[in-house]
Amino acid sequence: MLKKSTLDKDELSKYRPISNQFVASKIIERVVKSHLIDLYYKLPKSQLSCLQQIQNSLARTAMKAPKSCHIISILRSLPWLRITERIEYKLLSLTYKVLTT
Repeated sequence: MLKKSTLDKDELSKYRPISNQFVASKIIERVVKSHLIDLYYKLPKSQLSCLQQIQNSLARTAMKAPKSCHIISILRSLPWLRITERIEYKLLSLTYKVLTT
């Protein structure tokens, strides 16, 4: 089961008005990295889909975009990897570090 992030969307929305877009995206990116992506390798697609929905919601919050706005354009404007890409990146990065050190 996925654990609930200690910093939920409503909490992040409180911080959004007092920070610029760059700072908001960095805060949310850190939340996603620390709470959601701990090498979820071999998770069922249903859970990966749930994680992607959470990331999409956080991206919309960071960009102050309505739900009607297409998520692809929002994600392209942020320096974030999609959930499956992030998992693959973490695995490759870990493998590289093990092989080179």
